[in-house]
Amino acid sequence: MLKSFKTHELPRADDGNVIDKLQPGEWYGQVERTQTIGGVLLSVVYHDRPRSIGLHEHTWSYFLMPFAGGYRETKDGVTIDYDPFSIAFHPAGFVHSDEVLAPDKFFAIELQTEWQARSGHHYDTSAWRFELQHGEAVWLAIQLLQRFLSGELDDVFEVDAIVSEMLGIALRLVDRDRPQRAWVSDVKRLLREGYASRVSLEELGTRIGIHPASLSRGFRLDEGITISDYLSRVRIQQACRQMTDKNVTLADLAANCGFADQSHLTRVFKSITGSPPGVFRDLVGGRPDYS
Repeated sequence: MLKSFKTHELPRADDGNVIDKLQPGEWYGQVERTQTIGGVLLSVVYHDRPRSIGLHEHTWSYFLMPFAGGYRETKDGVTIDYDPFSIAFHPAGFVHSDEVLAPDKFFAIELQTEWQARSGHHYDTSAWRFELQHGEAVWLAIQLLQRFLSGELDDVFEVDAIVSEMLGIALRLVDRDRPQRAWVSDVKRLLREGYASRVSLEELGTRIGIHPASLSRGFRLDEGITISDYLSRVRIQQACRQMTDKNVTLADLAANCGFADQSHLTRVFKSITGSPPGVFRDLVGGRPDYS
C-alpha cells in the first residue's frame, strides 16, 4: 500500500508545510524486495504511476538509483532530474520533495547510523554535493543491485566493501583538496551529448581549446579515469536506460550508443557491469507482480 500522511504528528518547514519523516525501510510506492546485511538496508521500490511527493526526510542516510522511469527532486528551490541509472546520496534529515515522472522503479541503499561514525565525517547538508549522476558510484550500485536481485547477496564483506567505496566517492566530492580544472566539466558535457557518434581527442581539444595531450592527462588526474573509459561508461549508462524498451534489440542498442557492433557492446558492457547485456536486461528489466 502507498504510505499515508499523518499530518497532526509531523514537523513543519519554516513556511508551514508539513515534513513527513520516513523510518528505515519506509518508502512511498510499493516495496518489491528488501534485505538487511552488514548495517545496510537494501530495497527495490516501484511506483506504478506518476505522482507528486511533498516535503519529507529520511531517518538514515541513503543512496538512491532509479533503474526504470525517472524522478525530479527539489530542495530549497533547486531542482535536479534523475534519469535511470543515475544516482544520488542524501544524508539523514535531508528535507526535499519529489515528483515521479513516469512509472518508476528504484534501488535504495540505506546506511545505519554506525556508518557516519565509521566515515569520521560530519554530513553538512549545506555543503554536500548530492548529485552523483555520472560518477563511479553508479557502477558500484549496479554491481550491488545485480547481486541483490539475483538472490546471491550473502557476503557481508562484499557489501561493506562496495558501500564503503561508494561513500568514499561521495566524501571525496566534498573534500576535494584542489578545485577541478574548469574545462573538465565541459569535456564531460560534450561526451554525454555526443556519446552516440565517433569522438576523438583532437576534436575535443579543438572545441575546448586545449592540446590533446594536456586534455588527456588533465582529465585523468581530475577524474581518476581516462577520457576513453569515461565515454565507455556514458555509453553503457545510455544502453542500460534503453534496455527497458523490450522492442530495442541489442544490435539497435549498440548502434544507438556509439558502439561498433553488438559484440563491441557486449564486451564493454560486461567489463563495466560484470554481466552480459542480455543477462542484465532479464535481471533488471522486469516489473513486479503485486497480484
